[in-house]
Amino acid sequence: MIGVNSIHSSGRNRSRSLCSVRSGRDSRDTDPFRYPRTPRSRSLKPLAFPDLLGKTQDAHQHRQNRKKKTLYSSIKNEKLQWTIDEEDLRTSFGELEGGGAQQNDGEIYKSGFLVRKVHADPDGKRTPRGKRGWKSFYATLKGLVLYLQKDEFRVDRDLSEDDVKNSVSVHHSLAMRAADYSKRPNVFYLRTADWRVFLLQAPSAEQMQSWITRINVVAAMFSAPPFPAAIGSQKRFSRPLLPGSLTKLTQEEQVKCHEGRFRSVSSELAELSSEPDRKVKGRELEEHKLRQEYLEFEKTRYGTYAMLLRARLASGDEDLSAFEARLFDDGGLQRAHSSPTLPLEPEKKSRGNKTSRSLKVSSCSSAEAGRKKNGEKPQEEVA
Repeated sequence: MIGVNSIHSSGRNRSRSLCSVRSGRDSRDTDPFRYPRTPRSRSLKPLAFPDLLGKTQDAHQHRQNRKKKTLYSSIKNEKLQWTIDEEDLRTSFGELEGGGAQQNDGEIYKSGFLVRKVHADPDGKRTPRGKRGWKSFYATLKGLVLYLQKDEFRVDRDLSEDDVKNSVSVHHSLAMRAADYSKRPNVFYLRTADWRVFLLQAPSAEQMQSWITRINVVAAMFSAPPFPAAIGSQKRFSRPLLPGSLTKLTQEEQVKCHEGRFRSVSSELAELSSEPDRKVKGRELEEHKLRQEYLEFEKTRYGTYAMLLRARLASGDEDLSAFEARLFDDGGLQRAHSSPTLPLEPEKKSRGNKTSRSLKVSSCSSAEAGRKKNGEKPQEEVA
C-alpha cells in the first residue's frame, strides 16, 4: 500500500507542477508589463560564396554594374564636352562684340599673320604642357578685340565657334617685346586684363613693333577707367576687376586719367617698398610678392598708355599708320614694349628707368618732340 500511494502521490505532484509551469507561462504572456519578454536572437543570413568574392548572384545587376564601371572609366579618360547651342553662341558673341569690348564703328586697326602660343591662363596660372603649342592664325585687330582666324577676316562672313573661342579682348592689355625669349625671332608678349599671357610671333621685326604699338594705342584710347577698389575685411590680395566697356572720356581726359593712375600706382609701390624689414614667411610673403608684381605691371601699363596718348595728341595724327611712322622716325617709343615683371636685358634697364621717371611728369609733349627731332635730350631726363 505504501508503494502504491507513493506512486500515486508522485504522479499528482508531477501533474500539479506541470500545471503550475503552464499557468506561470500563461500569466507572463497575459501580463507583459510585469514579466517582460526576453528578446530572441536572430540568426544572420549565411553569405553565399560569390558574395565573398565581390560578385552578385543576380546576373542582370552584375551587367548593370559592369556597364556603370565602363561608363565611369570612359568619362574619366575622356571628359564630356558641353554642347553649345546656337542661341548661346550668338549671346556670347554679342557680349564679346556689343557688350563693350568692341568699338561702335568696328574699325579695323591692323591685320596680318601671327603665330600664337598660350603661355598663361587667367590669373597668371601656367598653361598645361599639352596646350602650349604654336598655331598660325590670321589676326585682325577690330576695335578692342583681336580675332585669330584660320582664314582672312571678312565682314560678310559670320564668325564660327572657333573664331569666338580664339578671340582675345585687348582692353587694359599690354603688348611688350619678349626680350627673354630666344627660341623664335620677332616674338612679343600680350598680357590681357585677366592676366592671360600669349606669345605672338610676327613675320618681321617691323611687323612685331607695329603690332605692339597698335595694340597698346587702341587699349590706351578705349579702355574705361577701372572700378573703385572694393572695401572689405579680407586681407588676402586679389587683383581688381577691370571693365570691358568703352570709355566715355575724351582723349584729353583719358590721358589725364592714365597719368593719375600712374602716379597713384607709383606711390603705392613706393609705400610697399619702404615698409620696415621684418621676417615675413608663408602666405604673407606670397601675398607681398603678388601685390608688388601687380603694382609694377600696372605702373608700366599706365605709363605706356600715357606716353602713347600724349605723343598722339601732340602729333595731331588721327590715322594710326601716320602716327606709327612718326614715332619710328622720331625714335619716340622709349621702350613701350618692356615689362619689369619679366627678365630684362641688362643694357636696356637704364633706359627703362628713364622712361618711368619721365612719365611721372606729362611726357612726350610737343616741345619735347621737337627737342628729340633735333637730337637734344629732354629736360626731365637730363635732370
